Amino acid sequence: MAFTGDPWYPFRTHQDFEFTSVALDAGLSKTNTDKLLQLFHESQDCKITLKKYEGLRNFEDRSSKLQAGFEPIMFKVPYQPVGGSKVERELEVLVKPLHEWLTELVHNEGIQQHLQFDAQEKYRWSEGEWQRIIDEPWTTDEWKEIQGWLPPDGLPLNIQLYADRAAVSTFGGRKVYPVVAQLNNLPREIWNGHSMGGGQVVALLLVVEGSATETGRTAFADFKCAVWHAALDKLVQSIRNAAWVGDAAILSLADQLGLDGKEWWLFPCITILSADYEEQIIMAGHRGVNAKCPCVRCHIPAEELHNLDYEAETRDPEATVFAPYKCAYI
Repeated sequence: MAFTGDPWYPFRTHQDFEFTSVALDAGLSKTNTDKLLQLFHESQDCKITLKKYEGLRNFEDRSSKLQAGFEPIMFKVPYQPVGGSKVERELEVLVKPLHEWLTELVHNEGIQQHLQFDAQEKYRWSEGEWQRIIDEPWTTDEWKEIQGWLPPDGLPLNIQLYADRAAVSTFGGRKVYPVVAQLNNLPREIWNGHSMGGGQVVALLLVVEGSATETGRTAFADFKCAVWHAALDKLVQSIRNAAWVGDAAILSLADQLGLDGKEWWLFPCITILSADYEEQIIMAGHRGVNAKCPCVRCHIPAEELHNLDYEAETRDPEATVFAPYKCAYI
């Protein structure tokens, strides 16, 4: 369902939208909702058109279809339990396709007018010299590097993903935690806010729990790591092709954005993965605090962590992938 009409669409009036928002925030039951609506309608000046709880639920359902919903995606990960043979365990991840989320944002003119595509360098004069300022994602060197890889008619869509394991909740009888996506092409007051354009939950990752005999085993730790990477692979699946060849788009506010023409190719890219240390261990694919190089950003040896002058090689995704093959020849 496409967005049309007033900002409170599909609600008939702004007052209907505000009442529904308050009722949801307050967690009103069906009985209390009906009583409150009846009380409002005793006033002749009431502009709320909702009559019953069922009508409110109907508009909630219609509103939910304005944006892409979550899709359950199944995947398999091999695991060898204690005293057993290797099996393929089937798991599920709930995903809101990143491609649809990006499409909703980019083609919403209220959001599109704030998009920033070109890298910038900012400086200020301080203490007798020019000092560079990095206050937005597009003022970093990485943004400029990404933009340099794109064709002349290509624009970057840089995404930040945040895995919040501290926000574990129960969903469908299972423990899950959210992955939040933010579009860094928007000013930080928007992508860091709670309204349209702010952080969006795009996946619910399963908390993998084992029995008392499995917990603490290296094989089980490796299994949890494999589950995390397989689930994230399903999350980024919808933007994988666009990241390589681009996604054709017509930007209606191109003139306002200072772009030459309205037809462009958009290239999504995940530039920031934010998480706590436990999640970063899984991202980096090492053994955590017991690893010989426990840092998730570089290869500094554990015995040199205290040494602030130590210059360690930065971790590289490609080198990490080939590390097991190198070890096989040692």
